[in-house]
Amino acid sequence: MSIRKVRQLVWLGALCISVQAGARAQTGGWVPVSPEQVASAMRAAGVDTNADRIQMLASVTTAPGATLRVAKKVEESPNTMLAELACRVRRQCLPFYVLIHVDPVASAVAKPTGSRQIPASAVSSVEEHPLVARGQPVTLIIENATSRIVLPAICLQAGVHGQAIRVASPDRKRTYRAEVINEKTVRSTL
Repeated sequence: MSIRKVRQLVWLGALCISVQAGARAQTGGWVPVSPEQVASAMRAAGVDTNADRIQMLASVTTAPGATLRVAKKVEESPNTMLAELACRVRRQCLPFYVLIHVDPVASAVAKPTGSRQIPASAVSSVEEHPLVARGQPVTLIIENATSRIVLPAICLQAGVHGQAIRVASPDRKRTYRAEVINEKTVRSTL
């Protein structure tokens, strides 16, 4: 083996070691966001919740010691809220979404006493007994004769068995039309 090839191999080995060390230093410093951190940020924003009611829609990491802030809150259904969170320091994490499941007993107590009740005869069967609710996480199965894709999704509409509803990816970037199969599954075709 020539000296030139040996130098190239040594240089390539040193480059690989430095890249691995740099990658380890970058990923080793990031920590996963816990539901407790999210609940703390939600309480600071005025939403009384705990970690048991937080549903993380993706695996999110932050720089150690990062503090979260609530950027936006949207009520998805009477019992579910979608919240966008971000780090107070912009470069410590990317913005992300979580679902907060509100306690139905506490939300019923918090409603004003003068609120108008809708008669039961005016409510359709979908609203009375939906199999899936708006904002509910489900499994979306997209299939054709030769392939099958299984994805997590969020219901954008309530629905009963066999009804076609709109669902979205957890990040809300893609929407699909899918048939309700059961309380945890919807199906679409390619």
